[in-house]
Amino acid sequence: MENSHKKEEIIDQQDNSGTPSIQEIILKHAEKIPDEALSEFPPDFTENLDHYLYGMPKKSP
Repeated sequence: MENSHKKEEIIDQQDNSGTPSIQEIILKHAEKIPDEALSEFPPDFTENLDHYLYGMPKKSP
């Protein structure tokens, strides 16, 4: 139990540091991507990311 309290304390300290989280940074930049650019991605892009980036075989549905 003591370890979980330490983890929560560390997380609380990080949240109050004033530094944005990686999620906040990514979302801030993702908002700048035009909808037209996003519509060009294949519908299974996230599912088959390795296929589109590295040419790996597609995962079956």
